[in-house]
Amino acid sequence: MDAVDNTQCKFNLSSFKMVFVVNSDSYMYKKQALKRAKQSHEHVSQRMRSGLISWHSDWCTRHVSEADQRAATDWFLGHTDGLRPNSTRILRINDPSRPPFAPYNKYKCELDESGGS
Repeated sequence: MDAVDNTQCKFNLSSFKMVFVVNSDSYMYKKQALKRAKQSHEHVSQRMRSGLISWHSDWCTRHVSEADQRAATDWFLGHTDGLRPNSTRILRINDPSRPPFAPYNKYKCELDESGGS
């Protein structure tokens, strides 16, 4: 095990259990664990994302109507009554070399100064 920083923990000698002290801001890890985690992170992220997309698609098919989907999209874009005037842009982030290792949308909202409270 490698101890990084000043890890504080207590050991119960009768049960060999280890309890970390709260607010010690340190951690312990097995040797090479961080290296192995970095090597497998992309593959694990992609596998979990594909499972989430599959589950979400199936759930939406069963529970979300097309009208509800359009209403959610309009809400994300700020095209709903009762909101301050704004202009919302969709930024498509497509950098497969960085987490989350897949394209995703980022919504950028700029409030119009003319219509506010």
